[in-house]
Amino acid sequence: MTKNFSSAIISKVKELHAFTQLSNVQPLKLLATGEGKNYAHLMLTNYGGGMVQGDEIRLKIQVESGGKALLSTQANSRVYRCENNKACDYVAQYGVGEESVLIMINDPLVLHRGGIFNQQQSFQIQRKGVLCFMDWFSAGRTHFEEVFDFQQFTSQTKIQLDGKTLIHENLRIKPSDINCFSPANFGGHNNFVNLFLVGDKAHSRIKYFDQRMKDIEKKYEPKAAQQKPALIMSWDRVNEKTAILRASAASIPIMKKMVMDIGEIFSMEEWLGENPYLRKY
Repeated sequence: MTKNFSSAIISKVKELHAFTQLSNVQPLKLLATGEGKNYAHLMLTNYGGGMVQGDEIRLKIQVESGGKALLSTQANSRVYRCENNKACDYVAQYGVGEESVLIMINDPLVLHRGGIFNQQQSFQIQRKGVLCFMDWFSAGRTHFEEVFDFQQFTSQTKIQLDGKTLIHENLRIKPSDINCFSPANFGGHNNFVNLFLVGDKAHSRIKYFDQRMKDIEKKYEPKAAQQKPALIMSWDRVNEKTAILRASAASIPIMKKMVMDIGEIFSMEEWLGENPYLRKY
């Protein structure tokens, strides 16, 4: 693993999914909260309760062949006020080996007033590997009516399978340049979730996830007369190996209900055998 990167390697050792390497570089802290027959659990937190100007986080995660790992956050990730254009930077690289599984879920990333956050996340998936990656972003401390008061948020996501690019997305939100409250932009919504599912669509694990997501989409389908739905979501397959969820909501509690429903999908034994959000919510 590269110097100055927090890092973890998860391997299948005999019948256990275990951590064979783990190292921390401040301000990030990795907590190995569990190793077991069904999966290994790694939790991300930090030493200061959030990111401050100038913080740089570098992370590398590798799930070796046959391994299964859950990567989650301890609580909301916060980005505090940044001055003199000093941003908070987050760069993460993930490797998913042959016939291995990486599940990534998070509590919302919350940008406080004046925050600047740049993230780059890349995934290298090998043959028959499975990735389920959820990215949840909140446009501020909405319960304090602090919405889109941050300076800038940029996000880049790149997912490759056997060296072939499946997803390459770039997002930049600079509230001083646009009217974020316009219906043409975000309207009355301030919480956003993207979920990427990569794997063989014929596999029972993927088929089950796909069907359950269609059920959830139907559950939250806006009623015909509803002019300003509190939650909008869309689940669709974009290519043979990838399905994507796009969701936006008017608040964290509203989004949390949908996220909890997604968590129930992982109760299938081939996934985790439990809902990982039950411990939190």
